[in-house]
Amino acid sequence: MEIQYFERLQEGRSLNEEEQAQKVLLVADLERNNNIEVLRIEGVENREEEVIQDHVVVFFKKLLTEEVGWRPTLDGLAFDTIEPGDVTRLERAFEEEEIGSPSRGITTVSHLLFADDTLIMCEADHAQLRAVKALLLCFEAVSGLKVNYDKSELVPIGEVQDIRDLTGILGCKIASLPMTYLGLPLGIAPKSRMIWDT
Repeated sequence: MEIQYFERLQEGRSLNEEEQAQKVLLVADLERNNNIEVLRIEGVENREEEVIQDHVVVFFKKLLTEEVGWRPTLDGLAFDTIEPGDVTRLERAFEEEEIGSPSRGITTVSHLLFADDTLIMCEADHAQLRAVKALLLCFEAVSGLKVNYDKSELVPIGEVQDIRDLTGILGCKIASLPMTYLGLPLGIAPKSRMIWDT
């Protein structure tokens, strides 16, 4: 449940004791998870809460503020148009021959994995994972959304030396291939009988 849920409830009526307790726990959890104890600013570690808050605010203001300066314009430029025959060819469905299939031994990564919830890291070390965790915490603070680490899984490919340490940093579970993702098998040859036995 989100804090906004309880705030919407409060608009229409007062919260009962159980709802009030849940809201207090959510706020406490948010405050606990929304805390940066140390921030390196220009190479110097800083622990002062006020300085850290000011730096984060200034960072996001700069990030989200667009400086208006000179921009190229398209005025006066002539562009070719697409011929009607080309338009028809572009709007038709792809044929199977145009799509093809991946070669053996080549791992393909679908762009659909990146839509919501997949992060691929190659040769990640502790510092990189701490940076990812900090980025996810900033995302939570800015967006109001929460990453559910209890449902998150780290899937090592090949031999990963310190997998337990890495999952400890992220606070997620360890999973392994083969597995299913959105009901589809991963880590199994597409023509394997194992797919049909499950």
